[in-house]
Amino acid sequence: MSGGRQIARLRLANGLRLCLRHDAQATEAAALLQVAVGSDAEPPAWPGLAHLLEHQLFTGSKTYQQQQRLLAWIPAHGGRLNATTRSDRSAFFFALDPTKLAPALARLADMLAAPSFDLAALEQEINVIEAEYRLLLNDPDTLCDAAQLHLFDGAPALRRFQVGNRVAFGADLPSLQQALQDFHRCHYQAGQMTLWLQGPQPLAELRALADRLGACLPASRTVIPSVPLRLATRGDAMLRVAGAPRLRLSFALNGWQDCDAGWFDVLRTLLNDEADGSLMAWLREREWCDGARLMNSWRGTDVAIVAVEFTLAQADPALGVQVERGFLHWLKQLSALSEQQLQHYAWLAQRRFDSQTPLDQLRDLAFDAPALSGIDTHTWQRWLSRFRPEGISRLWLDEQVTGILAHCRGFSLQLAPFIPPAVAPSPVPTCCFPAGHSSAWTQPLPWMPSVSRTVLPVESVRLRHIAAAEAAVLMLYSAPGSDFTQLQKHVLHAALRAPAANLAHGGGEIRIEWLQGAWLLQLGADDDTMSCALEAISTRLRGLSEWMIRQGQRARQHELQQEQGQIPVRRLLRQLPCWLSAVIGEDNSTVHCLADISWQGTLYGGTASLHHRLSHMLSCFPGTFTTPTFPSSAATAAPLVAVSSCADASTPAVYGQTGVTRFTLTQTEGDNAFVLFCPLPDTDINTQLAWRLLGLIYQPLFFQQLRVEQNVGYVANCRFHDMAWRSGILFVLQSPHLNGEDLHQRTLLFLQQMDQRLGEMPVARVAELRSTLWQMLTHRDANRFIRARQACFTLDQALTTPQAQARLEKIDQKALKRWHRIFSHAATHSRDTMVATTTIE
Repeated sequence: MSGGRQIARLRLANGLRLCLRHDAQATEAAALLQVAVGSDAEPPAWPGLAHLLEHQLFTGSKTYQQQQRLLAWIPAHGGRLNATTRSDRSAFFFALDPTKLAPALARLADMLAAPSFDLAALEQEINVIEAEYRLLLNDPDTLCDAAQLHLFDGAPALRRFQVGNRVAFGADLPSLQQALQDFHRCHYQAGQMTLWLQGPQPLAELRALADRLGACLPASRTVIPSVPLRLATRGDAMLRVAGAPRLRLSFALNGWQDCDAGWFDVLRTLLNDEADGSLMAWLREREWCDGARLMNSWRGTDVAIVAVEFTLAQADPALGVQVERGFLHWLKQLSALSEQQLQHYAWLAQRRFDSQTPLDQLRDLAFDAPALSGIDTHTWQRWLSRFRPEGISRLWLDEQVTGILAHCRGFSLQLAPFIPPAVAPSPVPTCCFPAGHSSAWTQPLPWMPSVSRTVLPVESVRLRHIAAAEAAVLMLYSAPGSDFTQLQKHVLHAALRAPAANLAHGGGEIRIEWLQGAWLLQLGADDDTMSCALEAISTRLRGLSEWMIRQGQRARQHELQQEQGQIPVRRLLRQLPCWLSAVIGEDNSTVHCLADISWQGTLYGGTASLHHRLSHMLSCFPGTFTTPTFPSSAATAAPLVAVSSCADASTPAVYGQTGVTRFTLTQTEGDNAFVLFCPLPDTDINTQLAWRLLGLIYQPLFFQQLRVEQNVGYVANCRFHDMAWRSGILFVLQSPHLNGEDLHQRTLLFLQQMDQRLGEMPVARVAELRSTLWQMLTHRDANRFIRARQACFTLDQALTTPQAQARLEKIDQKALKRWHRIFSHAATHSRDTMVATTTIE
């Protein structure tokens, strides 16, 4: 590969397959180990066994236990990790600083090759899976997936219960333990595994790390080959499920191979295209459809179920028929795409892939989107021909469905037959498909007005400029304390979908994201294109169409419905930025004029000439602009009062006020959740360094004590966190048997006990944590949009100077204890500290 990237694929003598990816620009390393076994292979007597094994492997191994096991060690070193079990495969993956890759892989290898299978840990994980199962009982997507598989025949395990729960696992723990050991011994061998490694290390170094991991794994034994499957649809159905009305069209793709996933990614890119002339632009403008997604819903031996799901503007099956006709007509047009057009959409897919984190890239490669070996129109046409109208299984999803009770995959479903109504012939789309990003701008696009090279508005706005030797990124974000509503965000999204997609065809990008409780619009392109795009965006937002406003209103309503169905802790975290910003509610019945929005702007990179041009052009942008400020220096409603100041990091200040600020969310049923967020009392370097280091120390210990030892529930997290222009330490808990006040008291008890634990912490461990924090502070992401956000929001530049590093080195064990006491006092007494809980009514 070019551009400092290289790929090597090989197989070790013991059967382990390797995919090594060197990226010289990568700032973190990632690993994913996939086992070619999932829930379909588990014994029928033990439903959920594969899922339980995934959990059990993280509890400890022969060499690494407690704080040294992968689950605790990765977060303690600033990394991220997770795992997943699907029908045909399981995967374990993590990302962290490249210097920590070798010890992380050693822990991964040991937990896969020599798990402990401790009975006490097994009982805890059963409780965790039981809690997960209860949460999934009313999860709309889980119910939809179960109903979809209910409509197909041909695979023995297709409708089997695979999540698992306490009843399925039974009370005989020794027998369950033996079943886990047998399943692990039979399937977790090198010949069944594939390891992906990605990082800045040379291929030779990645190969040496892979060899070391592979040597720990049991060699391949004879594996009985799976019998190829062949699926057939059982017809159509309606499912009662909460949320917006949807139509899911499912196809059984018999003879599926892993290489088909490359074409799947091209088809997904085509469907997600919302540029002028696309299928989605056509459907949205008619207010038939508010969204679509392509899903690889299930995979078995040589077969897959692929579905396209449309979110409809109205709960009208006749509308669903019109959308289906438009989709099938669009599919026929795709067969005529030229090689150049396919190359263009493959390029768009690759660009989406490249914009992801290394960890997400590996997940894509392992599950959904391995790279195409080449573009061939005949192969594309043969693959696309499998999406035949006569092979569709329709699932109508609506909260008004009245049906009979059915059971599939351990879930109860309200199902009824679905008979699509007869509908008169309706218009079908005639779509256009660009043939290449370089040619996308040869013809003027309808949304792309010309921008005068000399005439600019007389007025200008204050636009912060961060110098960087790379392509420019313009960031527009709601000012601290502004009342940018969720509804306005959705209207903004609806208005800019087509411009964003048009710009993507030309190599640029528009992103609208929720960041730290503020809405952020990012625009990235070359200088000339950025000026044209900004003019187009301003014009679009000044002349909103009624259908854009209605689409935004529906999107906000759907979001509110989804929030009600989210797990309690996510509801709290979603609301917390609004509480911090004192934005308690919003009017969702009308759209506040976009001219009322208060913006701030920052240009990251780019020339002085571009900065001058954009600052003048933004004077015509809807809304007003205020002077840009660093989030860390934003005014707060209730700042802590410093009683004494400190000269260096070893002598922290003392702050005092009484009474934390409390909020409560009500719910009718479910688990109890608790969130405590304690913002920094001051933005000086000493405080920031000390609290970030404390957050790094608390994180694994909080998980160990609350999740493992006390088993309060399966959510127990603590970290340093940026939220709503504030930075601080966040504690999160969710429990099926403890109420919010109990969770609060256990968190405070944890903080009390930390005083002694900090005193017992080895000097070498404190030094290691300081080193980890410094690596995190100086980390610069490979993605320029993320780098721009880091420079503008997350990373105070003063924290990356040699002076800051020197101050960090002064935070020894004794200073940590003093800082911890200051933090504990703030978390307990400061009215700036936010405590939020759920309550059942």
